[in-house]
Amino acid sequence: MLAFFKVPALIVALLTSYHFGPVGTSLVIAALFLLFGLFIDAIPTIIILGTVLMPVAAAAEIHPVVFAVIGIISLAFGLVTPPYGLCLLIAAAIGEINVIRVLRDVAIILLPMLVILLLVMLFPEIALWLPRQIMPAAI
Repeated sequence: MLAFFKVPALIVALLTSYHFGPVGTSLVIAALFLLFGLFIDAIPTIIILGTVLMPVAAAAEIHPVVFAVIGIISLAFGLVTPPYGLCLLIAAAIGEINVIRVLRDVAIILLPMLVILLLVMLFPEIALWLPRQIMPAAI
């Protein structure tokens, strides 16, 4: 249905028309991945949203590796936060602990994750350092 009505093309046109720049576009991409990650598993979100947002990232001159790292870090939030929170629910079931109690302990980890996400968006060279060390000609 989305493809029939060309919704992905409309989203790309809308987001590229605002000219947020690399950092602003990274924030929008992270917010969308985070929002979708709260309700859908990571792999379908990557397939659905990644293909739609990659042209937006390319238009904002965001390196594909940085785009992927931003997406993965953002989706990691969805694995440990409700309502989907698959890892959160599995951890609570294995430990036989109330989900609310597990969520309090997981909340401690969310702040450093957010800081890392912001650092990658502000300083994309962080995400590119290791790939450039391993394969300098490819990156």
